[in-house]
Amino acid sequence: MSNTRVKDFIREIKKNKGRFLSIFFIVLLGAAFFSGIRSSGGDMKYTADYYFDETDMMDIEVISTLGLTDEDLEDIQKIDGVESAFGGYSMDVLNNNGKDESAVKLIGYTDDINKFTLSQGRMPEKQDECLVDDFYMDLMGYEIGDTISFYSGTDTELSESLKVTEFTIVGSGGLPYYIDLTRGTGTVGNGQLEGYICIDPAVFDMDIYTEIYVKIAGAKELNSYSDQYKDLVENVTDKVEELGESASERRYNEIVDEANEQIEDGNQQIEDAEKELEDAKKELDDGKKELDDAKKELDDGKVELEDGKKELEDAEAEIKSGEAELADALAQIQENEAKLADAKAELDAAKAELDSGAVEIANGKAQI
Repeated sequence: MSNTRVKDFIREIKKNKGRFLSIFFIVLLGAAFFSGIRSSGGDMKYTADYYFDETDMMDIEVISTLGLTDEDLEDIQKIDGVESAFGGYSMDVLNNNGKDESAVKLIGYTDDINKFTLSQGRMPEKQDECLVDDFYMDLMGYEIGDTISFYSGTDTELSESLKVTEFTIVGSGGLPYYIDLTRGTGTVGNGQLEGYICIDPAVFDMDIYTEIYVKIAGAKELNSYSDQYKDLVENVTDKVEELGESASERRYNEIVDEANEQIEDGNQQIEDAEKELEDAKKELDDGKKELDDAKKELDDGKVELEDGKKELEDAEAEIKSGEAELADALAQIQENEAKLADAKAELDAAKAELDSGAVEIANGKAQI
């Protein structure tokens, strides 16, 4: 640049100092913002990756609509590149704080993967204690020590899947795979999840896992936002998906076999019930016959009772008649006794006269 041009440039700046300073600071601020944004993006990714590593966040989550078994877990653990795999439980439920109803996800917390980060309180020590999402705590106004209960929101009772349905809040915080404010969609309520609750996995009364968390060997050493990490995860994901085809077929056959077994058990129960019904019908018929016989015996007994009643009435009449005859005979006897007494008195008098006459005759004989 020539000296003349430099002099003109300096002269122009001196003439328009205000404009120059304005343009200078505008450029300065723009460059500062651009540099900050460029550097903060990397810092935020580094911070997030550090948080994921500290909480042992999963690299892959395996989900099946038919559920996952221990056999599925073993097969995943055998996949080349898988460091470890853990079975997990979760389910969508409804909660009502007395004012509002909301859908939440119940999640079985684990100590080896997807570690829960406490912001207040403590970890649960009993099956009826739980951890609550910080966002949901603020949303619903819950506090440490409050009691929170859930219900299914469907025709199925929640007690069929959970051993405990009412919990005491002992802590709050967050899970590493919930780093934004949205909590996803659910299967109950309005379909929108408002938060999540972490409980002891032993509370879930299930025969199958609802998901499997997978850690990939060597993934922790890579940045979660790097292409190398994505390639590593995609490689293992492809293997899991290949396994999923055979696992899905196996699980489908298991469910069909279980259904057929239940159908057979149901048919057997129906046959047993039909036999019991036939036996009950036979017993009913026998009972009816016995009832008819008893009724006939009762009718015969009524007839006999009527006959006996008539015979009793006749006997009572005969007794009354006999009593009258007996009374007449007694009166006759009493009359005859009176007559006999009179006759005896007359006889005694006659005997006395006779004795007196005999004496006189004896005297007469003596005189003669």
